[in-house]
Amino acid sequence: GHSMGGAGTLHLGAKHAQNWAAIAAIAPAAFRLEPASLDAVKDTLPVMVVHGDADTLVPVDIGRRWAEYMQANVKTQQYLEVKGADHGSVIDQGMADIFAWFAAHPKTN
Repeated sequence: GHSMGGAGTLHLGAKHAQNWAAIAAIAPAAFRLEPASLDAVKDTLPVMVVHGDADTLVPVDIGRRWAEYMQANVKTQQYLEVKGADHGSVIDQGMADIFAWFAAHPKTN
């Protein structure tokens, strides 16, 4: 999910982890959502966050905050910061990596 959809991805991914093989949030507008919400799935759900460093709508610091938390607490995680990407261009620039992430983490049950 992108922007508000990215925040929704993080929220619903953690809440209904059994439905997903992996999740990916692009420039998540997770202004009120805490990274610790991933604690319930930290060992079971692969989580990826992609953010552009030129994003003026959802500051890259939000993506970096999630990345810092995930690196310390989530078993399978990835953060991709796209140099020069803004809130819209990060979608196209990050999509190949997101599809590769999903391909590397298929649902097994």
